[in-house]
Amino acid sequence: MATITGLTAERMLGIEAESVVDGEVRGDGHLWLIKHDGSEIDAGPVLGPPGPAGPSGPAAISAIPGEVRMWSGTNLPAIGTYGRWVWANGAVYVVSEHPIAAGHIASGWRTFAGASDPGVANFRVPDLRGLVPSGMDQMPGDGSRANRMTRSVAITIAARTGEETHVLTVPEMPAHTHLAGSGLASYATYGSTQDSAGVDGGRDKHVGPATSVASSSTGGNGAHENVQPTVFVPYIVYLDG
Repeated sequence: MATITGLTAERMLGIEAESVVDGEVRGDGHLWLIKHDGSEIDAGPVLGPPGPAGPSGPAAISAIPGEVRMWSGTNLPAIGTYGRWVWANGAVYVVSEHPIAAGHIASGWRTFAGASDPGVANFRVPDLRGLVPSGMDQMPGDGSRANRMTRSVAITIAARTGEETHVLTVPEMPAHTHLAGSGLASYATYGSTQDSAGVDGGRDKHVGPATSVASSSTGGNGAHENVQPTVFVPYIVYLDG
């Protein structure tokens, strides 16, 4: 009986044993081929030189030391998972422990809102308690103002302005007038005026002096609300180390 393949059963088994059924790149950088019979073939190196190790753990967090973010919780992010985040409350930290953040945070925060200078070995994180951050009218080193906020402090980092409530002063009031009566007030006095002969001289009418009338006073001189619709959330700062 003729064969279709032209190969004997023995030859077919030999081919099967030599067939590659698996392979892997091992620690030596070589590709190892595994044959059907369990034997292996070193196919040579397939990896180039290793590059620098990528970040892992907290170092992989996409945050820059000194960066400020809004936060939605009442607890800080877990250090082991997300890196070292602290509250943006003006607290003091040691420069040698967080050198990158210390270099990024502007010196204006050291004495912000009247805080004492912590000394050259320490630094303060930004203090955003009860404040609304606003873009500077001139970015540091940019050289040009937008003049959207024209007050002088608007170009100084960590400068503070504004007030929660405000009492109007007279110059801040719109120009206006009050209408009230004024001028000559006339009045009449009536009575008998007789001369020495007993003749009635009639009744005298007297005109009084000019007078002014004050308008009524109202108002409590209290401070008015000066806060836009607001929701309160904490801010956090990212530290290295």
